[in-house]
Amino acid sequence: MSDLNPFDAAKRAAMREEILRDGLLADKFLSQDPDVPTYGLNLACAWPFPVSWRASYEKMAAQLRALGPEVYVYPFEFTHITLVTLVSFSRHLNPPRALVSKLDAIIPQLLAVLAPLFDENSSERVRSFDLQPQSPVLARGAGILPLLNPDGEVQRLRRRVVELLRDHPALHEELNARGMNVPGIIHSTVLRLRQPPADQCKFLAGF
Repeated sequence: MSDLNPFDAAKRAAMREEILRDGLLADKFLSQDPDVPTYGLNLACAWPFPVSWRASYEKMAAQLRALGPEVYVYPFEFTHITLVTLVSFSRHLNPPRALVSKLDAIIPQLLAVLAPLFDENSSERVRSFDLQPQSPVLARGAGILPLLNPDGEVQRLRRRVVELLRDHPALHEELNARGMNVPGIIHSTVLRLRQPPADQCKFLAGF
């Protein structure tokens, strides 16, 4: 993405109106079976966030947890930023062993296809990039921390991942069938709900 914040005042107001109209949603994992086995594969960074962010994150996390027992806030050690979802966790609950073996088997090919982005001597190697956290945003199903990337390196990385995979149609088709997704924004999910809050207005006022 560019250095423009996709969550300006108008967008935040529209999201708040949607919540007021349609309500907040419980996360299906937390509300049903938080320990269900699942399979997923992401290209991610900042796992966990940089140490320099820790104090600010812990302060924010404490404020979010104070919203009520319905709230689950990611511990600092579990924070991360998904750049590309290659295999969706949410689509592969209780995966049979045969499927796990099948998906494991494509990882070497996937690494080879994406190697130009990570090989030390490659002209396409990902450059170090700066991420700038913004104030958290509440959507119906989660609280997210948006991030800006002024030099556009994340956008370039995402674009090249898709281009490289398209050069290998069978692999690309398999990943698409498994829920491959390139997020439209740079963000980290920091909050989910075990159940909708009893007092939604109070929850929104405190967020």
